Amino acid sequence: RGAALPPWGPGVGECWEVEGVLVEVLAGRGDDNNGSLVIRLSFGRRSFLLTGDIEQEKERELVIQGYDLRADVLKVAHHGSGTSSIPEFLDQTRALIAVISAGRNNSFGHPKSEVVARLRSRGMEIYETARHGAITISTDGGDLRAEHHTPTAPLIAR
Repeated sequence: RGAALPPWGPGVGECWEVEGVLVEVLAGRGDDNNGSLVIRLSFGRRSFLLTGDIEQEKERELVIQGYDLRADVLKVAHHGSGTSSIPEFLDQTRALIAVISAGRNNSFGHPKSEVVARLRSRGMEIYETARHGAITISTDGGDLRAEHHTPTAPLIAR
C-alpha cells in the first residue's frame, strides 16, 4: 500500500507515492505560520497544492527556490488572509480552482477581498467553506470534480 509518514513528520524535499498519488513536501518545520507544511499532490495529469498557513515570505521563498508550484487545485494559504497569496506565487500555480478554508463570520474577516480579487483575476473558480460549506475536490487523474455542501444555517450578521 504505499509508505506511511515517518512518526516525526515529513521533511522538506521528501517525496513518496501512496496508491498512485505522488506526495512532495515543499516546506514545513517550524512553529509559526511559515513553518506550515506545504505539500504538492499529483495523480495522473492533476495536481493539488496544499499551503497550510504560510505567508508571503514563504510564498516568495518557494517561488525563488524554483519549486514546481503548478497545481490544478490550490488550497489558498492562511485562510485567504491579506498576508498571503502574493501575485507571483499565484502566477506560478496556474490553478484552475482555489479553495479557501475560513469560518463563517470569523473575527479576522477572512478571506480578504483583495485576495479573492487576485484569485478571480487569474480566472480561478473559487470555493469558500464559509459560503459553500464542506468542499470536496476529487479526480481520477484526468477529470476534476468539485462538490460542496452548503450549510443550512444562515450567516449571522455582526
